[in-house]
Amino acid sequence: MNLDLTQQPTADPAQLLRYRDRQYAAELMAAAIVHLDLFSWLKKNPGVSTDELLNHYKFAERPADVLLTLARANGLIKTTEDQHSITPLAEEFLASDSPWNLHPYFA
Repeated sequence: MNLDLTQQPTADPAQLLRYRDRQYAAELMAAAIVHLDLFSWLKKNPGVSTDELLNHYKFAERPADVLLTLARANGLIKTTEDQHSITPLAEEFLASDSPWNLHPYFA
């Protein structure tokens, strides 16, 4: 193969990139559940702002946005006017004080 990076590729790599996207999403969610205990913290701090979350976890803005978007898209948090709270789904299965806590499964 002659390497010429001034030309566009002929095939679409989207299918290959989706594998990494799914893996990243799963790893990010596992980190939020197991290592950060994010949903327990959100349960104890309902209505927390993005800035408060950034300060508490020492997150940079972009990774926090990705995590919050992922959690929101999966029905684990709700956001209203920059106030984040957990949903009943997250409270039942991702808060550490729940009898149905899934932390050990994700660990």
